[in-house]
Amino acid sequence: MDKKSNRKKVNRFIEAFTRDLKSIIPVEKVILFGSYATNTNHPDSDVDLAFISPSFEGMDYLSRLKLIGSKRRYYDFAVDYFGFTPEEYENASPLTTLGEIRETGEVLNTKS
Repeated sequence: MDKKSNRKKVNRFIEAFTRDLKSIIPVEKVILFGSYATNTNHPDSDVDLAFISPSFEGMDYLSRLKLIGSKRRYYDFAVDYFGFTPEEYENASPLTTLGEIRETGEVLNTKS
């Protein structure tokens, strides 16, 4: 599968995953980062996503992953995902992973 058609498949996956996640929490932003955002992906690349939601307030890291993962299981696509609050996203130091996501990631316009 060429990069263009693979990216279309990835976009459809992200739309569906986001729509399903939005059925249980509000999602303010979806950010694609990593190789798909920098167009350096290869056939075995996973999709790296950050979801920004006020619902993550007061939740620890694993609880956030479990919440997001409750919708992930319906898709057969390699993906890594993280959940952050809007405040964490806005105040992220550029020296952190989230700061790098904010600086280099692609904020997606999801229709869902």
